[in-house]
Amino acid sequence: MSFKENRLSHDGPCEAIGADVKHIKRKSVAMNGKFSARQLDPDSSANPPGMSGAPKRTFAQKLNKNHPSDVRRQIRGETLPKSASDNGVSASPFSPLVAAQYADVAEPVDYEEFLRAHQSTIDRDPLRHLLQFPIDDIEVKTIQKKLRTVSPVVPDDLQNLSSRERDCLQQYNSSYTVSYRRYARFGPCEVLSDTLQKRDERIDLIPRQVYECDKPASVNPVRVDFDQRSSWASGVFDLQSSNSDPLVPGLLDRLAAEDRDAIDRRKRQEKRQPALFSLYPAQEEEDQIERRLIPDLPQEPSRHRILIKVLQLKLDLEIEPIFGSIALYDVRERKRLSENFYFDFNSDSAKKMIEAHVAHEDTSTHARACVFDITYPTADLVLLVKLEKVLQQGDVAEVAEVYFKDEKSKEVVKAQHNAQVNCERLGKYRMPFGWTAIFLSNVVQGVAAVPSETDSSSGNASVNTMGSQSSKSGSLDRSLNPLELLRRGKQMVSGTMSSETNGTLPRSHNRSNSLYGSSQDDAAVPNFEAFRSVTVSLPTFFRHEPDKLSEEDLFKFIADLKRPSSLTKRLKCIPGNLKLDIAPCTAEEMPAGCLTPELVRLLPVDHDGNRPVKEVLEFPLFEVYVPHYSYRNLLYVYPRSLNLTNRPGSARNIAIKVQLLGAGDSPIKCIFGKSSGPEFLSEAYSSVLYHDKTPVFLDEFKIRLPVNLEDKDQGYHLFFTFYHVSCQKKAEAAGEPTETPVGFTWLPLISMLGGDSMLINGEYNLPVMIEKPPPSYTRVNPEVQLPNTKWVDNHKSIFSLTVKPVSTVHTGDAKLERFMNLCAYIDSARIPMNIGEANIENNLKDAILDLATASHGPLIRFLNVILEKLLRLIVRPPYIHGEMVNVAGAAFDGLVSIVHVVTTFLDAQTDLHGRNSLLLSYIYYHCIVKKYPLSDQEAAKEFYLHSRSASEVAAINHAMTSFERAGSVRGTSDTASSAAGAQLNSKRLPHEEIASQWTLCSGGPREFTLRHGWFCFELIIQCMTQYLTTSQRLHYPRAARFSERFIDDLNTLVRSFIDDIVNSPAREITAFNTR
Repeated sequence: MSFKENRLSHDGPCEAIGADVKHIKRKSVAMNGKFSARQLDPDSSANPPGMSGAPKRTFAQKLNKNHPSDVRRQIRGETLPKSASDNGVSASPFSPLVAAQYADVAEPVDYEEFLRAHQSTIDRDPLRHLLQFPIDDIEVKTIQKKLRTVSPVVPDDLQNLSSRERDCLQQYNSSYTVSYRRYARFGPCEVLSDTLQKRDERIDLIPRQVYECDKPASVNPVRVDFDQRSSWASGVFDLQSSNSDPLVPGLLDRLAAEDRDAIDRRKRQEKRQPALFSLYPAQEEEDQIERRLIPDLPQEPSRHRILIKVLQLKLDLEIEPIFGSIALYDVRERKRLSENFYFDFNSDSAKKMIEAHVAHEDTSTHARACVFDITYPTADLVLLVKLEKVLQQGDVAEVAEVYFKDEKSKEVVKAQHNAQVNCERLGKYRMPFGWTAIFLSNVVQGVAAVPSETDSSSGNASVNTMGSQSSKSGSLDRSLNPLELLRRGKQMVSGTMSSETNGTLPRSHNRSNSLYGSSQDDAAVPNFEAFRSVTVSLPTFFRHEPDKLSEEDLFKFIADLKRPSSLTKRLKCIPGNLKLDIAPCTAEEMPAGCLTPELVRLLPVDHDGNRPVKEVLEFPLFEVYVPHYSYRNLLYVYPRSLNLTNRPGSARNIAIKVQLLGAGDSPIKCIFGKSSGPEFLSEAYSSVLYHDKTPVFLDEFKIRLPVNLEDKDQGYHLFFTFYHVSCQKKAEAAGEPTETPVGFTWLPLISMLGGDSMLINGEYNLPVMIEKPPPSYTRVNPEVQLPNTKWVDNHKSIFSLTVKPVSTVHTGDAKLERFMNLCAYIDSARIPMNIGEANIENNLKDAILDLATASHGPLIRFLNVILEKLLRLIVRPPYIHGEMVNVAGAAFDGLVSIVHVVTTFLDAQTDLHGRNSLLLSYIYYHCIVKKYPLSDQEAAKEFYLHSRSASEVAAINHAMTSFERAGSVRGTSDTASSAAGAQLNSKRLPHEEIASQWTLCSGGPREFTLRHGWFCFELIIQCMTQYLTTSQRLHYPRAARFSERFIDDLNTLVRSFIDDIVNSPAREITAFNTR
């Protein structure tokens, strides 16, 4: 019988453990040959010098007889490693190389085995629940993803999805599988958080203790100058004049010891503090080493939201339909921040004038309210309102003259007749008419500072168009120039504004209060979350200038409106009225009946038949570094300019017809409509400038992209047809058509960049073909001059446009697209000829290693999708015709490189342990590995789950040996072929593969794992938890839950990880010395 077994058989648990520790210490000292023989036995009767004949005391026998100087001398004399000695670096005395020479590492006690050996003793222990592991600690829950919409946002054609789109949809719409620990609330993290929350409440409930010396002194007519802090025994007079203390009842009574103890216990419970330790000052945040909170559920980034309701759009002279649009801009950055929101207030009679050109009206196009998102609020945000009218003969300056006439004049009667004729002929063509602008910052500031100007009926503040207060009549003298109105309004508002006025925001004294705003340097960023609803009234509109219609010209006009300028004095004003109600809007206060930018219904649903409210898609001013959580696949097309000066023939009133064509050049009904019309169109037309061969355009075309754009058989492309529109009625009487095609061009949706396909994005300059393109023209770019074709201006690029995709499927980065495309090729088992099956593995490895060098914005937005694909390549490498594509090592290197890039770039989103919130959220909520072998699940059911004996554990291990060996990464050759190799590889377990790849990695990725080891450990733990839950092995003894090889890999990994940590300072010093 061994020493340990002998002690366990005679002593109790505590005595056995003490004997083991004593035996280990004795053995450790005995193995050190440099200590004296007297030190080998702590029970030796030898006495130290100077104590001859004196017996040893018990505590002295247990003291370490090694003098500190001896220990230091022995450690100093040890031989350093050669590499460290050569570089002049001294090894740490706590390194494994040194520590192993004077101490043996004791094997830890198998706790479960110890409990089984003393099960009878533990069963009698009333606190046995503190000794045993809770069998229900881990709980795996499925949390349904909270949807904002009535149903998940998915494409219409689910049958023809590509592998990329399937992966993205699965990532965006799947529920969260979360591993909870039931008793984590008793850990230091949760207890500390709960203690800090209740600490203030408990402090208020504690009665304040007042000592005798702090009590108010009683009135003493003899002595009135005593000090409260002086002693009562300071003089004989004090003792004589003081009252005696009452006797403590029962103090001198003789009581039995048991009764006295009972009284003392009862007294100790009186006025006892319920939570004494919670009153201790809170620990500093940087010292909370175990503060490892679970991340919050993933959600879309929070933004400022404003709800804009269009209450009225009316011109003083109503003779034809008028159409409006609103968009958000940043004047300083000169950037569009949102898509267009279209609306109109045309009467039924005005709609009848163009009913021949409108197929039907969908309910979603009747919206007169919208919600704008603002991620980065600035003081230069502008709402730009633009007006359009039906095309007619004459430029905008000529057709606007009638709106300055009296309603009963002959010109007005003639204009009404011409409007009726033009709407019947040209109802589907529009022309730019007018515009106006509102600075949001001044609306917010003006309302908060002038609370007295409110509408008694609605409770909303009312602000005039140019920043002045509204009069009782609600109108202004329209004979005044808008700049005069602006100056008057500025004086009136500045005379009443005060920074001390009771409002929701503090105001700055030097802030401009003009409706047209002030610069960022002079005004603070407004708070769009805390302002009252305001009604803005716009009495006039600026007429569009025929030769200044671009966005750059509008930005100049808006900038000039803030200061007197000769340019703005020449702007003509069209009398009318536009009323907008602007109010803050939170996610909890969203009105019923809202629609997403894809026209999907949001919650709550409106059942009263009210007009819908549209969410306006934001184009953030700066990058938003948050992963995508929902499906979106839109494309915005902005024609900029066209030059047909050198085209022969008549080409003056130019309109652009935009179509998205697929296979067979058939148009797809995917273009979003405007106000009072169909939701989706198969073709859309731009605005027309009268008699202009070099027009500029302000139009926006919003397109819902189809699925599987990479399908070459479909050949998806944008097709542009340029028409000359005849505005004169006599031309139609002479037999001339209303529209005549004068040019054609196209733009494929997928561009080839270095052999990789990628969705178009950015600015493009295209040539224009005079005749209709020949068949199969979509296979080439229009920049390639096709034979036997005629081009305008000798094939020069004369048409410019901007394309802006907003997609959660297409990344927009060349390196990310290359990786996604290669994964799609492998999933579909269709390798392009330019790559070849022999080179697919090397190409995929190169693409994986290039992921870390991709642009930060797209990489973070597609972080969850990229990490999921890399984990799939690590756990289950793909096969092509039975041959494994061995990229597991490269995938692990790419994974840790991305972790390093994200953590370094988003250093502000890391906790005290260096854990990035986005990466931690992915592990907790998105990392779901469901590919576990079915044989493991079946084997788990064949054994009794509550095994207690070592023989049963051995039986379980023996039963799982074949499976574990087959599942080990080292048991499968990289050159496995056909079905046998595929079968072996399919049984690898995720946590085994990740641990193995971590052990084998080297170089830069090895350094990254040392810096961000938390990610790899958390990833392994998450995979282990999912494995135990899926295979139903949570109730197994811990020695039988995982394979022996996996335990060996973990031991090797931990040892190497510790060595890296210990040796990292030496490497840094060595690198510094070699510089």
